[in-house]
Amino acid sequence: MASQSATMPSAPGYEVFHRRNRRSILLQLVLASAALVGIGFLIWSFVRTSPRQALSNMAPGDRKTLYDRTLQSTQELCRHTGDGADLRNRCRDSARFLLAFPECDAECRAFARPYAYQPTR
Repeated sequence: MASQSATMPSAPGYEVFHRRNRRSILLQLVLASAALVGIGFLIWSFVRTSPRQALSNMAPGDRKTLYDRTLQSTQELCRHTGDGADLRNRCRDSARFLLAFPECDAECRAFARPYAYQPTR
């Protein structure tokens, strides 16, 4: 019995097909990666801007009322957080929400920023 060679002779055009197939796969990977990056950016921008967008769509009087309540509750919450991690997290989230209001002036920002951007453990 004759031993067969470890490599099979290639069919005509196999190399060309193989190169085209690799390019096609590479192109598909690049396009899929770009699509994932694009989708990730859209989700990130939606999450990042959604409170601002919602606030800007509110009637000015309603937004002012909500701002006043949020400012008061954030001040009370953040001044009494102590060592509780849950309260610190709620304070941070409330301060970040407060910063999204157009009504948040320099005094408001000076109050909220230290709480909004505290490092987490």
